[in-house]
Amino acid sequence: MYTMEQAERLAADFLRQMSAGWDNEATLFDEDECKAKKGDFFYFAFQSVKYVATRDSKYFLYGPCQISVHSVTGECRWLSVQESHAVDPFSQRQRQATRSDWAELMYTQEQAERLASDFLRRESAGWDNEVALFEEDRHKAAKGDFFYFGFQSVKYLSTRDDEYLVYGPTCIAVHNVTGECRYVSVQDLHAAGDPYNWWR
Repeated sequence: MYTMEQAERLAADFLRQMSAGWDNEATLFDEDECKAKKGDFFYFAFQSVKYVATRDSKYFLYGPCQISVHSVTGECRWLSVQESHAVDPFSQRQRQATRSDWAELMYTQEQAERLASDFLRRESAGWDNEVALFEEDRHKAAKGDFFYFGFQSVKYLSTRDDEYLVYGPTCIAVHNVTGECRYVSVQDLHAAGDPYNWWR
């Protein structure tokens, strides 16, 4: 079986090969909090070299940014958003309550808003109406593990004319650790604890 040190070398080699064509050079975090073993796998977090060196959010790579290494076979692969959330390899959700040093690896509202905007742009590419996030703070919220952002058609945002309203669940949730984006319904917002204080 591989040791943590051996698995880390495998993960570093995997990252170097897979990121060879990227615009930003990437590297594993040195901190022990960004390394873990759960079950049959080792897990390692990575980020851009510039972010690791400066901790400046403009160099932040979005996504789970995690690699798993099988402790027997040595197989390396990216973790998906869903896997990262399910496995929680570095116990981020437990750390969130205290906002420890791990907080620097969590998304800020500004970063989450960029993720939501990118998600909306991709998802709405074939729509008849161009859409965008609201700029007003009252359409942005943070509650529990998620940020919430409201959106509408660009024509509605510029005119506030109900004729241009986009109907349906016009809100996006962004997980503050994994960066996962998804549409949410009014019922979801109600279940999440009324992040916009609509029912109070």
